[in-house]
Formats: sequence, C-alpha cells, structure tokens
Amino acid sequence: MDPIEVSGRVTLSSSRPDYLVPTVGRIVHYLPPTRTKPLAAIITDVEEDDFVNLTVFLADGTTKPAKNVCYTEQLTEFCWTWPKRT
Repeated sequence: MDPIEVSGRVTLSSSRPDYLVPTVGRIVHYLPPTRTKPLAAIITDVEEDDFVNLTVFLADGTTKPAKNVCYTEQLTEFCWTWPKRT
C-alpha cells in the first residue's frame, strides 16, 4: 500500500491554550487533493505536535497511510484538522 504523498510543511505553534495535543488513537479529519469534503483518519504516530502519521479511511471503506501530515485549523489539502464540535 503506497502512502499518500504530502508536499510541503506548514508548522503551527502548539503553545496556544486552546490547542488540543494530538495523541495516538484520536480521530481527525484529513483532506486529500481529490476531494472537497474531509475523510476520517486515526492518528497512528505523533512526529511533532503539528505533524502526525495517519491511517486514512477512504470513501470505499479501504484505508491508506499518510505520513508527516501537518496540522491546520482550516481544512487544507494534505493536512489534518480536528473535527468540528457540534
């Protein structure tokens, strides 16, 4: 299984008090370049506070790894974000 390629890194500061620290097993959203809606993903490793490895759940039910994925507050291609609380 080929990993999802991640181009470029955007580091965000995690020193803000409202920032949730990523940990293994947390469910997040990931936006691949071919979609306008995010896919569900699980954090499988934390490289740095803003960079993680993910298992991404594709729309057909299969999974794909994504490595060195950066955090972003706004949904952005190749990045992960926390799901919105409703």
